[in-house]
Amino acid sequence: MEEPHASGSAAKPNHFPMLKERVNTLSNQVLQLISHFQEANKKSLEMAAPEDEVYGFLSPRQERE
Repeated sequence: MEEPHASGSAAKPNHFPMLKERVNTLSNQVLQLISHFQEANKKSLEMAAPEDEVYGFLSPRQERE
């Protein structure tokens, strides 16, 4: 007789490899998501960095005057 599963149902022998595969898939997806957030944070910091100032730039109104 099969041992009851945590949910109360009997565990199937082929159920655990499927579960392990799903956990591995989710773990890999989480690692990819963390990597994506790190790259996005890095790029946003680069974009937020002040650029060299442009000297001598006039607004269109100032150029007409």
